[in-house]
Amino acid sequence: MGQSPEYFIVTASLGGAPFLSQKNYAVLFAALHTAQALAGAPGRVNDVVLTLRPGASQPLLRAELEQALATAAA
Repeated sequence: MGQSPEYFIVTASLGGAPFLSQKNYAVLFAALHTAQALAGAPGRVNDVVLTLRPGASQPLLRAELEQALATAAA
């Protein structure tokens, strides 16, 4: 299963047309491990997608995740 990356728009720093600076950037598809190594952030991600089973409590899961993240960050 693959997904495309999040695209972004790069705008000119001189206030010109917003698409003039995009020629300096390219989208790169890479394995997660490779992207983490290139970013200097091994074992880290900036997004996560969760799929809940039917009947799962979204508020309960949210609360448990927030607690786990708070504990891990402490």
